[in-house]
Amino acid sequence: MHFPRLSRRKVLGGLIGAPLIAQFPLSARAQQAKSLIIGSSNATSSQYAISVAMMKAFKAGIPNTDVTLIETGASVDNLRRLARGEISLGLTGLEIGIQAREGIGIFAGKPIPDVVGLYAYDHWLLNVVVRADSEIKTLYDLQGKRFSPGLKGAGTEVLIRGTLDALGVEPIWVPGSVQDAVEGFQNRQVVGFVKSSPSHGVDSVVREIMVTTPVKLLGYDQKAQDYVTNKIKGLDLFQIPAEHIPGQTPVVTPRGTVIYAARASQMSDDTAAAIAHAIDKQRAVLVETWGHLAKFDFAKTSLNTEKIGLPLHPGAKRYWQSVA
Repeated sequence: MHFPRLSRRKVLGGLIGAPLIAQFPLSARAQQAKSLIIGSSNATSSQYAISVAMMKAFKAGIPNTDVTLIETGASVDNLRRLARGEISLGLTGLEIGIQAREGIGIFAGKPIPDVVGLYAYDHWLLNVVVRADSEIKTLYDLQGKRFSPGLKGAGTEVLIRGTLDALGVEPIWVPGSVQDAVEGFQNRQVVGFVKSSPSHGVDSVVREIMVTTPVKLLGYDQKAQDYVTNKIKGLDLFQIPAEHIPGQTPVVTPRGTVIYAARASQMSDDTAAAIAHAIDKQRAVLVETWGHLAKFDFAKTSLNTEKIGLPLHPGAKRYWQSVA
């Protein structure tokens, strides 16, 4: 599946202008970027909706800067776009950012050594979705079945392919966009698909499907859990409680941190600090889209990404330390 390059991108943009707080002197403001290009995700994803809110936060919080938001293939695609200099900052899973910086996993032999975090804004859960009335009970039952790994270039695609490979399970992969996965699922052309979900609940794509089609989530058994904890830095495990989906039993699934990343060599300290400041001080704009972010600790979670394995941009780190 080929994702559009910038010439075919979906664009949202605008001129932004509101004063920063006094801790950023005029000399620093003069060194801020005049434009920012944000790489997001597929437009059907909940992540795209919060990215639109982030663009609004930048409009309200950073002066004299043009901001453009583009639809992309998410984590892996955004990091590759960063490497090519096509975007200023991009959404990615923390674990994928670590792989890019260290040149391992999907980025083996092709490191992006100056990838750094700007801010963490949520945790995500992996949802492995199948029909509630299907005979598929475990990940092993996906053997030989037509299954969508989700949005091509997303961290979830990398994760589910790696997991099933570790389990010795070979589905018939049906790659494609989120729309392709949903249509294939509803038409019974695929038995299931994967989708990341915000930590507060089921992703909007899955919720829409549930209106007409009962679904269930598949969990990770001990062998799959061992793969996550031993092989993938930046992920942990989370037990989704019973009735998270009506009739659902408890299941264990991977959990990650979703961040926005940049390249240290391509972004000034002042721009990175201004971005972190805008996200922090314009939180109300984000909460309008995702209410659960009202209680999310941006500073603590962002600083914790360094402990896990991905450094913060020095400018962003300076800001988050000042408010932690």
